[in-house]
Amino acid sequence: MQAFVFLLMSLGRQKAEETYRAASVYAAEHVELWWGEIDALAKRLLEVGRMDGAEVSRVIEATREDKDGLL
Repeated sequence: MQAFVFLLMSLGRQKAEETYRAASVYAAEHVELWWGEIDALAKRLLEVGRMDGAEVSRVIEATREDKDGLL
């Protein structure tokens, strides 16, 4: 919200709203693109409660390997 208010003040309402819409589309596209990794990380977090960076990397790589194997 603070970022939107800052954009609103510095760019003007119309330009800020255009920028916000573009950022929303970009975020939605990337969530869809990375959904497999997001889902795998969420499930693993529910199982163990906490992960370090190395485990996050392992989960992401395993998910990518599964994707590649299906293609």
